[in-house]
Amino acid sequence: MSADFSTSQALEKEFSISKHKSNWQPSWLRNLKETERKQGLISVETGLPDSGIARQIEHYNEAYLEYQKIAGSAGSQNPITVSLRDRMNSTRAAANKALSNYRSNLNLKLNQLISKRNSLTERLTETASREQEIIPLVREHKVKEELYLMLLSKEQKNALAMAVTESSARVLETAHGSNFPISPKTIQYIAGGTAGGALFSIFAFMGAAMLNSKVNNKHDLPSTNRQPVIAELPQMNKKESRNTGLFIQDEHSVIAECFHILRNNVDSMLPRPEQGGHVILVTSTLPGEGKTFTSANLAAAFSYAGKKVLLIDGDFRKSSLTRRLGGSGRKGLTSILLQQSSDTTGTIRPLGENSRGMDILYTGPMVPNPVTLLSHPLLGQILGILKKQYDAVIIDAPPYGILADTAILASHSDITLYTVRSGKIDKRYLTQIQQLADQGKLPNMAYIINGVNFKSSSYSYYGYGYGYQYGYGSGEPRQTTRKQN
Repeated sequence: MSADFSTSQALEKEFSISKHKSNWQPSWLRNLKETERKQGLISVETGLPDSGIARQIEHYNEAYLEYQKIAGSAGSQNPITVSLRDRMNSTRAAANKALSNYRSNLNLKLNQLISKRNSLTERLTETASREQEIIPLVREHKVKEELYLMLLSKEQKNALAMAVTESSARVLETAHGSNFPISPKTIQYIAGGTAGGALFSIFAFMGAAMLNSKVNNKHDLPSTNRQPVIAELPQMNKKESRNTGLFIQDEHSVIAECFHILRNNVDSMLPRPEQGGHVILVTSTLPGEGKTFTSANLAAAFSYAGKKVLLIDGDFRKSSLTRRLGGSGRKGLTSILLQQSSDTTGTIRPLGENSRGMDILYTGPMVPNPVTLLSHPLLGQILGILKKQYDAVIIDAPPYGILADTAILASHSDITLYTVRSGKIDKRYLTQIQQLADQGKLPNMAYIINGVNFKSSSYSYYGYGYGYQYGYGSGEPRQTTRKQN
């Protein structure tokens, strides 16, 4: 900061001198102009450091004196006089120009000095502000230094006092111990934590299994159950559910293969009459368990096997199958029962162009008394006629646990397929279903568990993992997940 202050003083001194010279120049310019007007001598003492201006003035004065001497005797028109007068004018003009140049240089120097002075002023101001910030730090440093010196002095005094005083302590026994840490016992802690975590996981799984009262797969059926589980249908992911309507489009998918297994198992449970087909009833406990989806795709599986199939919508109240197939408002089963006639002409329709021998019988118009209508003996006659015309008559019945309609339809069926949605029905309710089967209200009953998570670690599927997919046109099966036992 002291160097900047000295530079500032020198700069101010130089600036004052240059300013004085700049203020003095106008008088010299006026002197030159006055001399040009009155034709007199010019003072050589200019006070300017520029020697060129002084020489021009000396030349002018010499020419002026010689001009005065010759003009007095020879006259102003003498060639020598005219030459001297031109010389005076040129010399005075040169001096004027030199003075103007000097003034320009001086102004430029003044501007530079002003710029340096401003810059130096900013530096001094910034230095002063920084010095104000440093002063508390310097004071703090000084206090800490004094405190350190005091503590160092105390330490030296204590060391001197301890050196003079004789110690009263003596070593009774040399310290000894193990080279390994006695605490914490890392290995024991890790082993105990691992065992505790394993036990906690086992108890947690056992508790979850005990608290889970829902039927998730065939292993969750109570011990009192004596009815077979003829099929488990896999749970579809969001993409498959979005791309699949009522019927499965991919005939080679896993769920399509599951329906072929279901068709084969149903066929093995049915009696073997000499002629005619069978009536297959599909029901559930609650709506939304997938009985309509199961009925439709089971009918498709029978038709793929070369069977002639009739799919009947027996739910007179909700008519889910009729609505999803676009048959609302058309003639159906209620139309036949209301007409008191067993003639089904014009009521049974093929299910699409590529039905492959699969027909549909819609519910027909809504009726106020479905139970009364179904209790009519004509229903048994109609189903008897249809059994002679078709290999399989599949009825999509309403939920058994809600309506009495299903009990009436079940009395005319050869087999009852009870659909249970995984994770929806309480295990304790299956005991009541077993009682209904024992009483003959659900003849030849078998379970279908829908929406089973085949990826569960506790699940095995008929000896082959769910991840095996057999592609038509390929030489070997392609495994997508692990093989299961």
